[in-house]
Amino acid sequence: MLGKFNSENDNLVGQPINERPIAISGYYKFNQGAPLNSDIYDTAKIYVALSKWNPPLNASDSPATASIQISETKSEYTKFTLNLNYGDGSIPDTLVILFSTGPGTHDGFNGTSLTIDDLSYTTVTGLSHPISNLYTVKTYPNPATTGVNFKDLPAESRFIIVKDLSGRTVKTLDITSDNSSIETSELHSGMYLYSVLRSEENVLYTGKFDIKK
Repeated sequence: MLGKFNSENDNLVGQPINERPIAISGYYKFNQGAPLNSDIYDTAKIYVALSKWNPPLNASDSPATASIQISETKSEYTKFTLNLNYGDGSIPDTLVILFSTGPGTHDGFNGTSLTIDDLSYTTVTGLSHPISNLYTVKTYPNPATTGVNFKDLPAESRFIIVKDLSGRTVKTLDITSDNSSIETSELHSGMYLYSVLRSEENVLYTGKFDIKK
């Protein structure tokens, strides 16, 4: 479970990616703290932004965004899906999701809360990827020069795929233990994204590392 967010509280969930999600899905519960039949009430918002680093501008572009507002109490988990429409053909490098609850023009009501669970994104291939990482894989050194080590890999990990920011696969590593490493001497300086997979259709973890020469 990702957690519960109280009135006037924001929380940010983000992870590196190397493909173009077409939709974000998940489940939520929402408790409206406003009194019954009140003319004013609290709202919750789920906001999604895909970003891509633009080196010439030294800033991030945002090729796609989507959002949903919630005001009606839902005591049972309710599914939501946000479809993403892109303005260009770029492949984002980061997915960020903002959750917020709070008032509009009033002071807010005690008891308003939003609970989020089971977030995932879907690609054009129809594969679903978890957004909240259940594991903490360590990469070092970061930035790297000749090699990167991966530590504390999930026991069910089978291989690692490394891609550059264009989405091109530059390395594939078969995993034989919870600590593995790859050579990077032939790779150029810059940011790289990696995915730890149990199978071709099951992503366990995503992360990123830098190479600096």
